Amino acid sequence: FFLDPADVVFVSSAGNYVEFHTAHKTHLIRGTLSGWEQQLQPFGFARIHRSRLVNPARIAACRPTASGDLEVILDDGRALPGSRRYRAALSG
Repeated sequence: FFLDPADVVFVSSAGNYVEFHTAHKTHLIRGTLSGWEQQLQPFGFARIHRSRLVNPARIAACRPTASGDLEVILDDGRALPGSRRYRAALSG
């Protein structure tokens, strides 16, 4: 099946699969997060955690946490934990 990258809110790893999260449904697809990261980079997707990619067009805010990491707030209200290691990916 085909998903429009603009409809994907974020992508997370799930073992030998990745979960594509849209506004209304989650799609489980076989593959690796790093493989999908390469395919989604031209569409602006950025890694915010070792197990998570996000569509920057869907980010409403980013907040630092007490541990130095960050919390990414999406336009639908969901909050995703991000890692300080990948903070630079959101500033470009």
